[in-house]
Amino acid sequence: MANERADTRLVDSGPLSNCPFCKQTFPKPEAARRHAISCSRKPSGPKQQQQQQQQSCEKGGAQQQSQQRGSTVDHTADRVDPDRGLSLFFLLSLTDSVVNAKELIAAEPTDPNRRSVQVPSALLELPLSSDFSSSATDLWAALEGPASWSPFQMPDLVDPESPLQSFPDSLCSALEYRLNEIVLQLQFYSTIADSQQSQSQQAQQAQQTQLNPESIFTIANFSAFFSSYFHHFHRHLPVVHRPTCLPENVSPQLLLAVFLAGAIYTPSHEHSLAAAPRFLPAAEEYIFSHPIFELPPGAADSFPDYIEILQAALIVECTQFGMNDMQTIRRIRTRRHPSLVSALRSFGIFNCRHSVDRDWKSFVRTEIQLRLASWTFLMDCYLTVVFKNPPQITVSEMVGGFQSSDDLFEADDESQFANLAKKYQQDLSSSLSLKTFVTQIMGDPATDIAIQDLRPFQLLVIISALHSIAFVARASCLSTVISPTLLRASSRWKQLWSTVSAQAGDNLQYQGCSRHALELWWLLRCILEVGVVSDLKIAYLNNAATDDAGEIHEFMKVISRRIRRQTELESRGKIEAGIPSRRDDISPGESIGRKVVTAKDNPSLNPRNWSLLCRSKNIAILVFLVFTQGWAGAAESLVQAQANREFGVSNVAGNLSTAMYLFGIASGSLFAGPISESVGRNPTYLCATFIYLLFVLGSGLTPTFAGQIACRYFVGLFSSTTLAINGSSVGDQFRPVKRTFVFPVLAWANVAGPVIAPTVSGWVVANPRLHWRWTAYITLIISGTAWVTALLFLPETYLPIILEWKAKHLRAITGDGRYTSEHAEHEEIFHRLKKVLHLSAKFFATEPVLAVLGSYLVLLYSLLFTFLSGFDYIFRQTYGLSTAQTGACFASIAVGETVAMLAVPALYTWARRKTAYQHGASLLPEFRLWPAVVAGPLLPVSLFWLGWTNYRSISIWSSLFACALFGIVLISIYVSSYEYIIDSYGEHAAIALASITMARYLVAGGMVMAAHPMYEGLGVHWTMTLLGSISVGLAPMPLLFKIYGATLRRRSRYAAHLDQTVIQEDSGSVN
Repeated sequence: MANERADTRLVDSGPLSNCPFCKQTFPKPEAARRHAISCSRKPSGPKQQQQQQQQSCEKGGAQQQSQQRGSTVDHTADRVDPDRGLSLFFLLSLTDSVVNAKELIAAEPTDPNRRSVQVPSALLELPLSSDFSSSATDLWAALEGPASWSPFQMPDLVDPESPLQSFPDSLCSALEYRLNEIVLQLQFYSTIADSQQSQSQQAQQAQQTQLNPESIFTIANFSAFFSSYFHHFHRHLPVVHRPTCLPENVSPQLLLAVFLAGAIYTPSHEHSLAAAPRFLPAAEEYIFSHPIFELPPGAADSFPDYIEILQAALIVECTQFGMNDMQTIRRIRTRRHPSLVSALRSFGIFNCRHSVDRDWKSFVRTEIQLRLASWTFLMDCYLTVVFKNPPQITVSEMVGGFQSSDDLFEADDESQFANLAKKYQQDLSSSLSLKTFVTQIMGDPATDIAIQDLRPFQLLVIISALHSIAFVARASCLSTVISPTLLRASSRWKQLWSTVSAQAGDNLQYQGCSRHALELWWLLRCILEVGVVSDLKIAYLNNAATDDAGEIHEFMKVISRRIRRQTELESRGKIEAGIPSRRDDISPGESIGRKVVTAKDNPSLNPRNWSLLCRSKNIAILVFLVFTQGWAGAAESLVQAQANREFGVSNVAGNLSTAMYLFGIASGSLFAGPISESVGRNPTYLCATFIYLLFVLGSGLTPTFAGQIACRYFVGLFSSTTLAINGSSVGDQFRPVKRTFVFPVLAWANVAGPVIAPTVSGWVVANPRLHWRWTAYITLIISGTAWVTALLFLPETYLPIILEWKAKHLRAITGDGRYTSEHAEHEEIFHRLKKVLHLSAKFFATEPVLAVLGSYLVLLYSLLFTFLSGFDYIFRQTYGLSTAQTGACFASIAVGETVAMLAVPALYTWARRKTAYQHGASLLPEFRLWPAVVAGPLLPVSLFWLGWTNYRSISIWSSLFACALFGIVLISIYVSSYEYIIDSYGEHAAIALASITMARYLVAGGMVMAAHPMYEGLGVHWTMTLLGSISVGLAPMPLLFKIYGATLRRRSRYAAHLDQTVIQEDSGSVN
């Protein structure tokens, strides 16, 4: 009982001159009181035992809660890469609700050279005279401060009805006067704060109502808390200037914030645990109720102490997060923090910079503002990273300077500042801002970044800024666009960190939060690589704001466990096939072992295994698409004369309409294959055809000839994708033998469209009620119908893309980021395009097969499209036909193409016999040449026949039969050439076909321009003779390739060597 009475007397009784426990005598009563509170001989009375029991219960409850959650407070085992010693201890502990934030911060290493901060003894021991203002001069003299000081005026915010409005008579110092003033404010604002708290918080507060504020806010407690603030808390939030933070001179808001923050981090003090939780809500309400948080911009002069108010708000905001209360976090996140940011923005603090001519006082004031801007931005990024709160501060508005060195900031006086300013001159003269640094680090990799301008804290701010940008990109659905840039920026940041941390050496451990910046780098890499690439279904990866730090905590533990398991597998040598080997620069987003989705494990995904009805439907839609877009090339041929008259151009210039269409196809054919292999066949068809439709409409509406030929070029450009890759869609769905039957059908659509379209356009000309532009409108109608049909019913057929979609689906439903496909590791589209452009010209120069067959197709397409002009001479001028009748003559070529199709079933049956009816068997490429071997000699026959029977005295049917024979030759050689190249060149077939497609359309476009002069100058007879003579030289080539093709393929660098893996034609057996 004696001990209890003595303990009570320490708090409530009058002045003491000696300690009641150790009997040590002190000259001042207040000094004895301070000593008695923490005297080593002081026995543990009931109050201390109760406090120890409370702390023990709290620790036990935390341990039990940790066990229930399945987590432990010790996170040292959670490492990204043990070889490099990158630990996640700080981030995991900071986001773990069972970890006491106070203990985490207090456990940070302390600089042994750091000065201890105490309340000046003059302030504690100076009595308060009856003339308070006169004693202030003596107070400042004792503190070696200025002699001019005005006593603090009571704010008008204090409730006049408060029972505590009259001060007690026992005030013993100026500081006690300030503390009692704070008690008045807390008593008033506690009622407002209590009304905003939850029921559990109110119940907890009810248990603490017996706490006497006057027993907490004492000079003795303030001395301990003030020192603890600068010893523990200040290192992690250095926004208060220690030398000028005089307790009797700062605003009561800042004094209160320092008091409560210091109370949290004061170890083993009887009032430290009770002070902050009880009074923090009221302190928060008191500080954020200040008028500066509602001021318009430019009103800073009305409140000269606004900087101290902002300091207090930031300190209380950070302190409240240590309470781990979700309602408090929500209030800070949605109300307090936006108010603080708005106030800083109103006072222009984000634009603040050090002036050239500076003294100590102006430096301190500016430096505090710079630190407020930097640490508020860090708090904003913390809310974004941990709670997914949308950023309140953009990187672009952080144009002010960085904070200076802590040594320079904490200079005691003018002379010490002047000496240190010489050492840190670079800090004072640097013009770089956060915006500048982030722009540089995200910009050109060749741009050098000044290492000498960087310190660990600045790198902490930069990596936090990258987190903010990553969140905005993810929330704006721009992750795939911005992620490569951010990954590159994070790699550059890592290089800078390695250099700067090496320069800091052992001092890095005393840098507070800055020393943990590398953990933020790891987290950013996880978010970018795992969150974007792997598409894991983890709660943290959605963009909804939360008040629970457990989401990011769980995210980090899941990813760190996966990387740790991969490290264990690699260390034991148990690496599965396809798993990347150990690399020094292992990234956190890598999976611990791939699960490759293959067609073998998912046979139903392979389009070749779909039902015949489904595949037939797909081919029918493709035939419709190809036919309509081939139609567009010749649709305006017979109405060109009317268009020329309307535009006022010659017939030769009018041929540019068709020529530009062909040039457009030649331009786009090289790009179609790589694009379709990167995004899929279906998106390529649909997107390109939609744009094609827009330009078809434009060609029908344009009032000028320039607009006409421009639209025609783009019509060809965007139809090139459909015309170039339709054969690939056949290969996607049918094996080599069945392709013998299916590919000719699609080839028919390729060559039938350009010869049937003139038949329709001829009747448009013959109809006086239809304008020539109706040819474009008819093309738009049938092409639009085909596009809608494809949009509704045409599925994706490119197997690698389908497998990638399957892997993405498995990642989504299982949360396992290891599911992937081989397509994910294929070359990017730009690498494919580079290869196509490089090899296309090289193929023609080094591959005789491509050179000859390509020349054959060039000749055929030149003939086909010169007929668009030549039929005017062959039929209209010779036989006196009308334009409509001349257009109908084109049907003879279509008839020949259709007749050739009658041989397809027989060719397919022959192929089946050659493969012994084995399922999935392949054929030698030379088998594909049989149609060309038979039809090759018929090409010169058809041309000579057409040229030398084209007389009025000879029946028109002779010329029509010659054209039909040309149609048979056209489709036969087209099918043979394409299938032979596909089988011969394997993975290079797309490049080979793209180069041939480009060549044939490019030359055909030039021949269209030469058609009128050629027929006009040479006449029909000699024009056909010239072209027939050229075809004579090409006629035996298919037979020669049939005989020597295998030898040529063996000598080729790019051809596939299939002789040992396919069905031998002669024996009919499988090797």
